[in-house]
Amino acid sequence: SELPRDPAWYRERARALPAWQDPPSVPGSFRRRAVEDVLYTSASMAGMWRFPHYATHRPYHQLIEYAGWLRRLALMRRAERRAAAAIEGICSSPGPVFLFPLQLDCDYQVRVHSPFRAMHLAIEHVLASFARHAPSVARLIVKLHPLDSGLIDWAAITGYLAVELGIADRVIILDGGDMGALLARKPAVVTVNSTVGTLALACGLPVVALGKAVYDIAGLTFQGELDDFWRAPTPPDAMLFDAFRRVLAARCLIPGSFFNEAGLRLAVEAAIERLEATYARAARGVPRPSADIESPIAAAVSMR
Repeated sequence: SELPRDPAWYRERARALPAWQDPPSVPGSFRRRAVEDVLYTSASMAGMWRFPHYATHRPYHQLIEYAGWLRRLALMRRAERRAAAAIEGICSSPGPVFLFPLQLDCDYQVRVHSPFRAMHLAIEHVLASFARHAPSVARLIVKLHPLDSGLIDWAAITGYLAVELGIADRVIILDGGDMGALLARKPAVVTVNSTVGTLALACGLPVVALGKAVYDIAGLTFQGELDDFWRAPTPPDAMLFDAFRRVLAARCLIPGSFFNEAGLRLAVEAAIERLEATYARAARGVPRPSADIESPIAAAVSMR
């Protein structure tokens, strides 16, 4: 990202921007996502003979991932019931709570923008630090990514490590569950560089990013070591987050969704508006300020 990590820069740029308004809520569609993925995979396989040396960054062939998804979908309802019950128990129990949302193991930004080449290394790092330095009454929620294929048994890996470290009674593993309900419990959040970090910051929750993240800015996220975060998690500066969010939305984002007709229409309209404004300014000879616009058609995410 060209955006700087200087808090003063965001405060200064935000002065010229209007007050924050939540973007329109556009729910995604898992069915549409799945159908389009299957169509893409089918087209890719049909054209493989033309590109025999093509290699994907994903560790598994998509057909193997689909097999994992079939098993995951068969068990999803039961997993959701267990997660809902676990969250209910978390919300009614005292003591500090930490949330570690897992990211996809095939997520390339984990490999490129973090010190971990795979998610199991991040899990080992976080659990070992929690075991050594977190208060004895603290609990750690490890939440599986909702789009994980299930090929890797993250619950088993996490559970085994928790037993080995003597913290099995303080580690809660969730496969499913509502993120909003979890954040309402006001946990401190440990993340590699997940977008859950922005959701937590919007809720005023302490966040530490273990990798590179656009929101990893002094005043927003914890800037010390993870070992120290467990005992001294600090909430973000609300005014700085407001400035950061407004600048990020104005410079990098457009509202919408790729997986919903209404959301796609909204994204196209917003992209056209952004492009026309950019070209109109160029036609007037107005120079592009440094880090002014990351991309006029950046992927849109609602930061709520």
